Amino acid sequence: MRKNDSGVTLIALIITIIVLLILAGVTIAMIMGDNGILNRAVDAADRTEEAKANEQEILNSYEDLLNGKSNNTDSEAGKLAGEGTETSPYLIESIEDLVAFSDLVEGTNKYGFNEENEQKTFEGEYVQLATTLDFNSINSYKLETSVQSGGLKDQLTSGKGFLSIVGPEEWINETTGEMKVFLGTFDGNTKEIRNLYQNINDDDKVTFEEDMYILLGGLFGVTGGTIKNLGITGKINVELTSLEEYDSISVGGIAGLTLKSITNCYTDVNITAISSTNLERWLLAIGGIAGWAAQSELTECYNLGDITTEGDIFTGGITGFIQEGVTVSNCYNKGTVSGTKYTGGIIGYFDYGSIENCYNVGIIEGTGALGGVAGHAEAPRYLKNSYCLDNVDNLYGSYGLNNLPINCAIKTEEQLKATDNTMIDLLNQDLTTPAWEIDTNNINEGYPILSWQVD
Repeated sequence: MRKNDSGVTLIALIITIIVLLILAGVTIAMIMGDNGILNRAVDAADRTEEAKANEQEILNSYEDLLNGKSNNTDSEAGKLAGEGTETSPYLIESIEDLVAFSDLVEGTNKYGFNEENEQKTFEGEYVQLATTLDFNSINSYKLETSVQSGGLKDQLTSGKGFLSIVGPEEWINETTGEMKVFLGTFDGNTKEIRNLYQNINDDDKVTFEEDMYILLGGLFGVTGGTIKNLGITGKINVELTSLEEYDSISVGGIAGLTLKSITNCYTDVNITAISSTNLERWLLAIGGIAGWAAQSELTECYNLGDITTEGDIFTGGITGFIQEGVTVSNCYNKGTVSGTKYTGGIIGYFDYGSIENCYNVGIIEGTGALGGVAGHAEAPRYLKNSYCLDNVDNLYGSYGLNNLPINCAIKTEEQLKATDNTMIDLLNQDLTTPAWEIDTNNINEGYPILSWQVD
């Protein structure tokens, strides 16, 4: 029906209704008066049209969003506000700021926000996440070009995804041991980085030492700084097909390799790593928080993500591998951890160091050495006051020295969820400042929570 025909039909319909109303005893005043039926009908129609207009405006806004038009047009995208001090830290307010920060650490311009190729370790400086960022949400990007087809958003959520923050190509000086990696303090400010996506393989290896290469994955590939108060969600895929004898991999949700400290952090990153070769290598380590912890401390962290590996990989819910001098304390894992080498709820391979006041309730499965706390404990006497749910048979799958762990046990679900402080007192024993509390608000399905989770 054409528009003119519609208008004629509507007029005829109104006349017919008026005649019928008069025949039914309704007066002209009741029909045509200021508060009459016709005027009220017109008002209602006007309000309907206004509502439709408002609705259309909202729909147009959503359409703009779906078509990649962000309403955030901040011209300072890719430039970090702040002065880098503890009281005025550099601020990461958008995905553009995050990739600009990455470029600065690496001294590259791969994302287009570091034209001078300046390199910074941020040593002695502070960087803060100002807001929760989501790689998949256009509202986390400032520039319209970033969310257009083929733009920054597409680059970071497909293909290789977001490339781990490492450092320059020669990030470690073999002679002096000096490293050009992130050496400052990164404060997540209790915010999250969501939907981190990485798809990495042998081609992404970087030089570690002469004739030795390392494959790094996580938000930070390697960090010599302090990472705190940060949550990360996402997915990391690793495929290994042509590793050499002295190649290494270190992949974790927060960091692949950490050389200082990670504290008050959590991850919900699903990590899958498949090695199709069986050559026994120097070190292949994957963990929910960090892959390899060296000369560092992991404390008051937890992991929810599922980790699946195949091959000669050390796999742990918190970290894949720690060495002498490293402490993992006050941490817990709820993610499923599956592997075929050394697989543990907290750590894959425990080479001295120390594991204290931790627990695991995640499923531990696969082949090889499986343990509720550690896949392999080279020195079990440094495994202290840690527990696991009775869904596994062993606290640790295999061990080196014949010294029993201290105050460690397999617990039932009822024991772990005890509301009479029994479990909390066990976890907090010997701590100057208690780190654990009862989950009174059921934010962790009744299992013990870290004190900072309540704040």
